[in-house]
Amino acid sequence: MWFKIPIFFIIPKFIAIWTIPQLVQAISTGATGAELADPLLRILNVSIPFSLCTSFDYLGFWLYGVFGLLVAGLLFGESLSSKVAAISTGVFGAVFHCLLVALLMGELASADVETMFLGSFAVLLVPVIAMMFRFKQEM
Repeated sequence: MWFKIPIFFIIPKFIAIWTIPQLVQAISTGATGAELADPLLRILNVSIPFSLCTSFDYLGFWLYGVFGLLVAGLLFGESLSSKVAAISTGVFGAVFHCLLVALLMGELASADVETMFLGSFAVLLVPVIAMMFRFKQEM
């Protein structure tokens, strides 16, 4: 399962550097397939929270949230840095899923999705920094 998580981040990045420039070029030059390129470009618009690229990004973060809930207990160790990493990873998983439930229940407007979820992503920096201290101790 660990190898699937990065794939959901690679796919939209690949689309952004491969497909979108080709679609723009086809539309601007009127090349073959320009009539198909316009609706595809609208679907891939990264500035709206429900586009295909953005959906893949959030799918990857959802997998991080699931992973965070699954490993939070396993990370909880003897050292302070392990405890901080475990708690913050679990908090990220819980907060992300609470926001997802709020979104699915209609409590969160589409305009607020990026703002609300971005705050939960910031929590992911805490376990990374905490584990740097743990890894340094092990060296």
